Amino acid sequence: MLGGQVVRACLQAQYRYVCWSNTVLRRWQSMGAQKVKIGTHDGVFHCDEVLACAMLRQLPQFQHAEIVRSRDPSVLEKCNIMVDVGGQYDPNRHRYDHHQ
Repeated sequence: MLGGQVVRACLQAQYRYVCWSNTVLRRWQSMGAQKVKIGTHDGVFHCDEVLACAMLRQLPQFQHAEIVRSRDPSVLEKCNIMVDVGGQYDPNRHRYDHHQ
């Protein structure tokens, strides 16, 4: 019985968090903010960027993010987060390339 209550409480908390983050995202977008963008390299897909993009899309703040595939620094710089491209690892700026 206790296990079921814990599971129910966890599911309710998760539901409230997802609703809250969707509300924040809608407000942010209604204020004229651009869609959230995940940047990665173009060309052949590899397991590392596919996994990174798929895991990011599981997070409420990235679930509707557009995936931008390019190697052009001016295009990628406009992305909110970059994975597997750019030659930088800087968590403060959401730049995650393990090739630097």
